[in-house]
Amino acid sequence: MSTPAGPVPGENPALDAETRVPILIGTSVAFAVLASFVVLLRLFTRYAVVKAVGADDVTITVAMVLSVGVSAITIIRTAPLRRRLDPPDS
Repeated sequence: MSTPAGPVPGENPALDAETRVPILIGTSVAFAVLASFVVLLRLFTRYAVVKAVGADDVTITVAMVLSVGVSAITIIRTAPLRRRLDPPDS
């Protein structure tokens, strides 16, 4: 017989109530902000200093917009889960 690798759902209500949604949201926002800053810095450098914007800059801008979109969708989709797991106000 084998034993379960992790905790059994329903065995510990306090553990079942734990959620990692705030960590997921914080990480998504932090990386989206950091990546946006780096891309904007690159675009500023290419436009203002080098005065040459190329296809690679357009590609990285499109990729950044899509990345921020994925982060936004992740946050939107996990918000209902967070509300469902939060205890009701008394």
